[in-house]
Amino acid sequence: MADATARRLPKADRAIVGQRRIGEYLLNLEHPAGGPKARFFIAHGFASGAWDLLQAALIIQGRVNTITRTVETE
Repeated sequence: MADATARRLPKADRAIVGQRRIGEYLLNLEHPAGGPKARFFIAHGFASGAWDLLQAALIIQGRVNTITRTVETE
């Protein structure tokens, strides 16, 4: 049974994950903050040569899954 208080990502139907963000950050092993993320995504079959597959996967995740927690940053 679904949790009645479960929240969805606001405006998920309009989500955008740009090619530059993926290539220069999420799949860039040399990026200081993105490197660990890149290792994770690459270990799960994603590659910079097929960045659009990661883009599609991230957009789908935002549309179908509920928010489990939020963290406020500056």
